[in-house]
Amino acid sequence: MTTYQDAVAVEATIAERAWGEAFGRAMRAVAGCFARREARATAAELVAGLLLEVDTRNCWTLAQVLGHRARTGCSTCSRAPGSTMSGPGRRSPAS
Repeated sequence: MTTYQDAVAVEATIAERAWGEAFGRAMRAVAGCFARREARATAAELVAGLLLEVDTRNCWTLAQVLGHRARTGCSTCSRAPGSTMSGPGRRSPAS
């Protein structure tokens, strides 16, 4: 590696660490909204997936990018009580 490549690698590592710490603080701030650890983890994955650079953001593509075998993990939040998200088998709030 050249000195420039080393500098870029160090900068990327620092930026990734800073982003991870900021994301962790944000998720801890909303952790009280989720009673179960699994729900908190799913919410964190969903938010991280929404921040990814993908062409289409829906349960199918998010689940695929996040490495889930099925879309059910990512669609859990959309089935939460009081959710305004619609999808197959769901009525929109206006219905």
